[in-house]
Amino acid sequence: MKIQNDKRQAISDAKSTSQMFSSMFFVFGSFSIIAGVVLVVNIFTLLGEERKGENGVARAIGMRRSQLRRLMTYEGTIFAALAAAIGSGLGVVLAYLIAWAMSGILNFGDFSFNLVAYFTFTPLSIVLGYLAGFSLTLLTVYLTTRRISLLNIVRAIRNIPEPPVARSDQRTFRLGLASLVGGAALMVVGISVKNLAFASSGLSFMTLSFGLLVRRIVSERLAWNLAGILTLIVWLPLPYGLKIFPYPSEIEGYVVAGLFIVVSALLIVMFNSDSLIHIITKVFRVRKEYRAVLKTSISYPLKAKFRTALSIFIFGLVIFTMTTLTVVAGLMGTNIDRMVAETSGGFDVIAFTSTSPIMVDPWQQLNQTGSQLQGANVTHLIPLPVSLAGVIVTHVNPDTQQISHSTVLYQVMGFNTSLYTQGNYPLVGYNHSLYASENDVWRAAQANGSLAIVDGSVAPQSGFGGMGPPGTSSSGFEATVGETFPMRSPLGPVYNVTIIGIMKQSAFQGIFMREQTVRSEFGAIGTSVLLVQFRADLDPTAQSILLEKTFLANGLQTIDIKGLARTITSLINSMLSLFEAFLGMGLIIGISGLAIITIRSIHERKLEIGMMRAIGYRKSMVVANFAIESGFISLLGIIIGSVLGVVVGYELWLTSLEPSGFLWTLDVWPIFLVGALSFVATILSVYPAARGASKVAPADVLRFE
Repeated sequence: MKIQNDKRQAISDAKSTSQMFSSMFFVFGSFSIIAGVVLVVNIFTLLGEERKGENGVARAIGMRRSQLRRLMTYEGTIFAALAAAIGSGLGVVLAYLIAWAMSGILNFGDFSFNLVAYFTFTPLSIVLGYLAGFSLTLLTVYLTTRRISLLNIVRAIRNIPEPPVARSDQRTFRLGLASLVGGAALMVVGISVKNLAFASSGLSFMTLSFGLLVRRIVSERLAWNLAGILTLIVWLPLPYGLKIFPYPSEIEGYVVAGLFIVVSALLIVMFNSDSLIHIITKVFRVRKEYRAVLKTSISYPLKAKFRTALSIFIFGLVIFTMTTLTVVAGLMGTNIDRMVAETSGGFDVIAFTSTSPIMVDPWQQLNQTGSQLQGANVTHLIPLPVSLAGVIVTHVNPDTQQISHSTVLYQVMGFNTSLYTQGNYPLVGYNHSLYASENDVWRAAQANGSLAIVDGSVAPQSGFGGMGPPGTSSSGFEATVGETFPMRSPLGPVYNVTIIGIMKQSAFQGIFMREQTVRSEFGAIGTSVLLVQFRADLDPTAQSILLEKTFLANGLQTIDIKGLARTITSLINSMLSLFEAFLGMGLIIGISGLAIITIRSIHERKLEIGMMRAIGYRKSMVVANFAIESGFISLLGIIIGSVLGVVVGYELWLTSLEPSGFLWTLDVWPIFLVGALSFVATILSVYPAARGASKVAPADVLRFE
């Protein structure tokens, strides 16, 4: 008796699949978590600025820095406790909605997987989620309050802006040295374990440290521009396929890449803000009275570099991720249709039987009286005899140079002229000096029984387009044009077969040789595969069912290629849309945060608003000032995220999809739509606060008695 582990293997595969989905949700959820952390930092920084005078007085009458930190931390503790409680409850609701959405995605007619029926949670998971959210928020608040507590008492009481950090500041220099040394250590660890995220992160910390170190000898703008550009070079694709670290990437590394890319782009933007203001005011010609509004609304946020950079970072990071997903979705949708067309060869259905080959002429059986499928409904029907041969593969040990052999069982398919005249299976490789066209390659293989054409799975695959690690083939052996393989026939003899062409498609696998050779030398009997094309006005799915009924005695099974393509495309688009919706939480955080910051900023700048009204600003001009200010911040984040998302999407195609035959395409409309909706939502969220600011009476805020 032989024990089969099918059930255990099925459970293991299911766990692996669920872990893959968990990893993807963790990765994309990390961006929303990071956006939330940055928002907390931004809010408490704004509160610190607003209470600067109050905190200065408290310090002047004897409150120590530790006590000031403790006071603000207590306030943050209440905030963290309430936020974590609300977040834990909403998390359960969101998990249920994700399970419900996944159940709809994994519904394929007769096959469905109802995740909602298995939805459950435990009190422990709620408590752990609460503690994680509470601890992260509290830690963020504490670190932010430490920075706020370092205020200068005199400057705080007199509301004097903090001076720029001196170029000779020792604390900044020591921080730069620590970043340089720590980054070098992390890079060494990454190189030793061949981990791309560690190695690139370490190098990025080193390049960012240049901004802290080099500013002692050159201008601050030049130092940070250098740091930002060098960090971008670490993560963005290099020309001519060059790579700094030739290690495979994990999906978790995408979070790290997004952080460093957006941060480096922000450094370049923020330290060239004056040039940006000059360009915008020159490009956008507005009415004379609104020129001051435009320049003021852009200048104010760029002067508060830290606070503005945090707001831009939230938008940039989330838009960057959503844009990358949109680019990948576009690549999948476009290329799957093309690759299905290449796999189908122009036929509607691939039919096969593994039990009893069709012994008679298929056309004759279709035209028999009582046939379920009428022969007149079929425009092309190509029968292919199939056998199974042993491909003898030679291996050379790179260390000992010892030669060994292994046998890979592979299908051998017989073809005749109708395969390449009535169908179209393009070739990705053949000897152009020997053959003028692809049809010449097919004709040569048909004329000579020692020549063959193989499917694209024998070519080395990489990324998620291949079945194995980079440099391996999904078919079990590799082949190049002109290579000769010994092939053992089921009848016993060994034949030497030369590969003269490799097909683009890799789903319809087989070694294609002339029909007479496959029948005589490799023992193929009857017909095992049918390529069928129906009349254009008929439904291929319905006709394929009739085809199965017609050849029911032969155990014929059909694959509706176009229907399968539609199902796969729909599944991929649905999954990516679900991840984009999941990321939308981060975008909501960014928009809500900007609205909150605008409201607090208006409260902080009442005196400034009164001055605007006193010197002639109309109510509409005040509204426009704050709307442009918030819109400008969101627009910078949207532009940075969109551009970087397209570039990283191109890099993903270059490294993972192009080797699998995917062509580069870019659909800009979904990217534009996401950016436009985000921008409009931002304007609408700050409009009520801006309208309220316009109603401030100058006499109320400019009275000093």
